[in-house]
Amino acid sequence: MKKILIVSSTFYPDKTVGAIRVSQWAKHLPAFGWQPTIACRFQGVTATDEEIARNIHPDCSINYLDANPGNRNQDSTKSSSAQKNNSLGKFIKHNIVKSLLEPFSIPDVSRWMWRKLEKRLQQIAESEKSDIILTSSPPHSIHSAGLSIARTLNIPLICDFRDPFLDDSRFRPRGIRKLLSHKFVDYEKQLVEQSAHVITAIPGHYDELVARHASHSSKIHLIKNGFPDEMDFQPAGSTPSENEIVITTAGVISSECVDVFKNVFSNLKNDLGNSINLRFHHYGPVPESAINDSQFTFHGKVNHEQVLGALVSSNVLLLFIDKIRSACGGLSSKLYEYLATGHPIVAIRPTAADRQLLDSLDWVLTLDQPCPTQASEFIKKAIRDELSAPQPWLEQYRLENGRKSKAKQLSQILSL
Repeated sequence: MKKILIVSSTFYPDKTVGAIRVSQWAKHLPAFGWQPTIACRFQGVTATDEEIARNIHPDCSINYLDANPGNRNQDSTKSSSAQKNNSLGKFIKHNIVKSLLEPFSIPDVSRWMWRKLEKRLQQIAESEKSDIILTSSPPHSIHSAGLSIARTLNIPLICDFRDPFLDDSRFRPRGIRKLLSHKFVDYEKQLVEQSAHVITAIPGHYDELVARHASHSSKIHLIKNGFPDEMDFQPAGSTPSENEIVITTAGVISSECVDVFKNVFSNLKNDLGNSINLRFHHYGPVPESAINDSQFTFHGKVNHEQVLGALVSSNVLLLFIDKIRSACGGLSSKLYEYLATGHPIVAIRPTAADRQLLDSLDWVLTLDQPCPTQASEFIKKAIRDELSAPQPWLEQYRLENGRKSKAKQLSQILSL
């Protein structure tokens, strides 16, 4: 079995998108002949060896790059004391140093931290006898560390961009850093030219990379995020009755979303009458103004399996993005789970990448700005006409977008 060193800022049991992408690769790559070793930052919580064996893979090992990552065998459900050590003084010092270094840091201020970690990463790669190294960003400076190690050890480097770089407003140079824009362009060019392969999760970013680096297009690949293979498409709990409409959203929403859907529900009541029971369920961080009542239920952060079950058991799924996130170049990974259900979707302020995924689908409404009237009309139509994804489309989507299939795609790239 060949060995791959995966370098990421985070990993299981962290539940953020960045952690999920590389964690799922590590989980499924052994089935395709690759043994993963992980090198990541310590995020305040660890998993026991038993948890890693059960939820990732028995052959997967994790190396924390921080000097003292805490007790490796503590329960992952408990908070580490490291989470409580951020004193006000350290916070102020960190931000002062960051503000001083940022104007001269290409591609980002974490460049200096990753440079310090290069020796540790090289030791891990050598001790594990890694055949290949994969770095997953952001932060995008992680690739510079990977490039240095790949050169030293003469092994191939794979650069994975979970989020775009030059094509995302969050990462492209702003303010005084615009004077160094050519340096950011040179950095991307260096990564494309000197790595064995470049992977991106965003279709639009893939198109831009190929356009900018046409002579290296054969080494640029698209591996989108996917949905969990264990997702059960048979509703486990109660399903909406004939006189009930259940709308479910998962992830981060704002108080604006709640206000908009109060108006949507008011419109639906006016049109459909009081005999219809309207239910709004949210799973994720609770908005500040949220109050549970007979129509709106805020479940907070719950087990992911519970969220998946709720998505499958709903009438309509909702994606509601705030103005700031809408302007970025990322793709809302929760959409892969939404689409796997086949249910109608209301997407308000989707990102450009989201739109690329959704715009051609008849059972999806995309709105650039919140419009309660359009949303309520679509929901009525969805219920009346029993809108859903066509079965052939849904079967093909599920076949191609499970996370194991994405790991298989990666394994094929690794073997090129």
